[in-house]
Amino acid sequence: MESLTKIASTYKPFGLTIGGLGGFPSLNQAHTLWTAVSGNLAELNQLNHDLHMNLKLKD
Repeated sequence: MESLTKIASTYKPFGLTIGGLGGFPSLNQAHTLWTAVSGNLAELNQLNHDLHMNLKLKD
């Protein structure tokens, strides 16, 4: 967990907007939920990549 915190701490805060919500097959009987995300997706994807790479190295 420390190494993940260390990676995340190298990023400056960035904005994301969460909006819209849906479910499959319906929101009332959802087996899968989804939401829309917008904003600085490039930064989010880079953080995701860095965290995944760190976890792979731990295997």
